[in-house]
Amino acid sequence: LAATAAPMGSSLRRPTPWAKAAAPPRPRRLAPPRGRRPLCALAAAALVAAPPRTRFVAPRPLGTRGAVVLAHGFGGGRHFLNSALPLHGLEYFRGIGERLQRIGYDVLVTEVPAFDTVKSRAESLCEQIHAWPERDGRRVSVLAHSMGGLDARYAISKLGIHGMVDTLLTVSTPHHGSPLADFLLTYTQPIHQVWRSIMPGLLRCMPEGGHCLSVEGAREFNKEVPDDPGVRYLSVAGDAENRISPELRLSHHFIARHDGVAGGVNDGVVSVSSATWGRLVETIEMDHLHQINFPFLHRWFMRSPSDDDVLETWCRLAKHATVRCEASAAARR
Repeated sequence: LAATAAPMGSSLRRPTPWAKAAAPPRPRRLAPPRGRRPLCALAAAALVAAPPRTRFVAPRPLGTRGAVVLAHGFGGGRHFLNSALPLHGLEYFRGIGERLQRIGYDVLVTEVPAFDTVKSRAESLCEQIHAWPERDGRRVSVLAHSMGGLDARYAISKLGIHGMVDTLLTVSTPHHGSPLADFLLTYTQPIHQVWRSIMPGLLRCMPEGGHCLSVEGAREFNKEVPDDPGVRYLSVAGDAENRISPELRLSHHFIARHDGVAGGVNDGVVSVSSATWGRLVETIEMDHLHQINFPFLHRWFMRSPSDDDVLETWCRLAKHATVRCEASAAARR
């Protein structure tokens, strides 16, 4: 009785039936040796640190779709007026070469004297194609804008590069001349003299440099420069009836009212009938400057073609021009 008696001041309490029994103490976990981590911890860390799973798309190797040469028009270069004025920020084929390279073409952007004669420009074009290492013995497809098409025709016919050119695709080239060139050559002779005295490098070859752009000059050119039977000739024309830039509105009306092969529907500089040479591939709804993605400020609030419209058009034209080269390359593989 004495052994079971509670100490003085304490009370005897019977455990209630719903009282929980005291939880046994948890066993103490031993830390892993320093420098080692448990396998599960390593796996969890790897899952957390791993980047999200993405689908891998192999990039298309460059040069698999043929070699393309871009030839610029009158007053151009890699940049506008590059040989005469320091307008180095104004690219002629704006973004076009980069887009073609991105989809698998080797691209040569040429630069010939801006205002020189066709013969001089064609000689420079030939030298650059000869010296282009990425050509690697392949036949090229020349995509030429405006007067660049005449340069390429002369080079193929007269300067012996017909063996290096598979296709010539001209975009708004005045194969039959332009009434606008006739007007400018006739009524701006005094201006040429003034410009030559102020800036001799700008119009040193005018008016001879622009003679082949006139209707009579184009007629003489076509007689003297025959097509080569081993080269495929394609053409693209511009019809800007509904999307003409304000800068070209007057010239557009002037050419539209002109009679003959050089007049009619036009892009503000060259008519559709004058731009047709060989097989007409298509007529694009762009004026002469939109065709090369010229950055007019008003393009962003008028019904003008966007940058992507222009770039996708050139991708489509390059596909037309290189179809034979791609077919022969696939056959060799």
